[in-house]
Formats: sequence, C-alpha cells, structure tokens
Amino acid sequence: MNNRQKLGYMALGAVVLAVGIAIGQFMTPDIEAQNNSVFDTVTCRKIIVVDEAGNERIRLNSTKDGCGVFLQDQTGVQDIALMATVFGNAVSVNNQAGELGVYLTVEESGNSMYVYDQEGNAGIDLSVSERGNSVMVTGKIGKEKVLVGGPRGGIGFLIMDREGHIKWAVP
Repeated sequence: MNNRQKLGYMALGAVVLAVGIAIGQFMTPDIEAQNNSVFDTVTCRKIIVVDEAGNERIRLNSTKDGCGVFLQDQTGVQDIALMATVFGNAVSVNNQAGELGVYLTVEESGNSMYVYDQEGNAGIDLSVSERGNSVMVTGKIGKEKVLVGGPRGGIGFLIMDREGHIKWAVP
C-alpha cells in the first residue's frame, strides 16, 4: 500500500467520523442525566451524605444482619441511630460527647428503654419482657439501684447497694 492509498483511507475515515458527529449533534435529542431530579427507585447497599466540608453526616446502610440510619454531627460524633436487625429494632440518641442519652429497643423477648446521665452512665431502665416488668433507677455512681417490679409478673420493691447486695426488699 502506497502513501496515496493510505491518504485515501485516512480521508475516508475522516468523512465517516464527520458524518457520525453531524448525526449525533443534529439528529439526536439532548440527553438529560437528571430530568427532574426525582428517581423512582435507587438500589444500593449504602448511601453516605456529606456536608460541604466532606464530613460524613448521614449514613444509610444494609448488612446481612440488618440495616440502619446513622446521623452524625459536624465532628463525626454519632448523634442518632435507627437500627433494624435480626435481634430486634432499636433507636439511640447520644449527647454531644457521643455518650448514650436514650436507648430504646424492641426485641422478641421484650421491650426496654434506657435513659443515661450526661456521662453515659445508666440512669433509668424501663423493661417489659417475658421475664416480667420492671423499673430500675441506678445511682449516679452506677452501682446503687432501686428496682420496682419482679420476675414472672410479680411485683416487688428492692434497694441494692454499690456492691449489688440487696439492702431492703418487699416481695
């Protein structure tokens, strides 16, 4: 093949390319990636929403054990979590330090709500379960307890010291 033939094939290729560009430019409609910014369905395993600085603020994810929605403050500390797992469902709300403030759980064996102090120590526990219903108030140090309720539907009242020994009880 001589140079004249090579030049001819190159010119033919350029003409085919020009025709393709012209058809694409003038004969096909414009494509809009997001017609109205509303999608009927998005399928994925995880969605992460970041703020203007690129910090993770919202995370939605799914695993083999369940799924969850997690909200974080601007420093990355988890504030709120909503979880649905094979063990049950739960909601937690943390204080600004990331320590638990309120934890609500719904499980097959029963339901509980825990309220913590600002340091994340247990404060109040409300439980309804197959073992019985109870309200427990824990002292500031986290060891002394007052319990109202009892196993197997019974009602009782007891006070425990810091070592967990029952100091006073009414069955």
